[in-house]
Amino acid sequence: MRGGGRRPIAGPSLALVLLSSLLAHGSPADPAGGEGRLEQLMARLATSRGLHARFEERIESPLLAEPLSVRGWLAVDPPDRLARVTESPEPSRLVLEGESIRLETPGAPPVDLGADPAARAFLLEFARLFRGDLPGLRERYALGFRVDGTAFELSLTPRSEAVRRRISRVVLAGEDDVVRRIEVHEPGGGRTTTQLLDVDPDRALSAEETARFFGPPGAAGSP
Repeated sequence: MRGGGRRPIAGPSLALVLLSSLLAHGSPADPAGGEGRLEQLMARLATSRGLHARFEERIESPLLAEPLSVRGWLAVDPPDRLARVTESPEPSRLVLEGESIRLETPGAPPVDLGADPAARAFLLEFARLFRGDLPGLRERYALGFRVDGTAFELSLTPRSEAVRRRISRVVLAGEDDVVRRIEVHEPGGGRTTTQLLDVDPDRALSAEETARFFGPPGAAGSP
């Protein structure tokens, strides 16, 4: 890594939020069929009891001498809670609850990520996506959607200039209405690719899982 520092595992490298062009070699999608499929996908997200998945992430950036690999778990607890627990290379937990966004690391006080307007906007919109709010997404993003058989790709380009200074594009790809891969592209050439594994797209979290993902720091295996 250049400069000897460590890049924080937060911001655009979240997700989750957060793909290469999955359908680049597929046949062109029928516009009406694609629109119906997008509404179907968003409706499934809106009615989901929750999401639980393991993730493997690759962060590429001009600020890094070599790509950084990150592993951990992601959980969505409707309607407004999302958490990402990172296990390696360093443990941390990113929690979004309503309007609150905090990053927790062992031995340090929580960091309020809501103080950064661009990061706050992106993370809140990421939660909006998992609520299945298609009109809200259209208001804030230019959407592109393509299908090829059971596979799909959803591209989101921020309309806000403040967000575009941090994130130029987000692409989600998957199959059978389940998101499997997320790419976050940054204006400076950085790219974060997140693979979602062992995805359960309709899972009500157990009490133990709820404590791990959303409980106080140190509870049930949380950082």
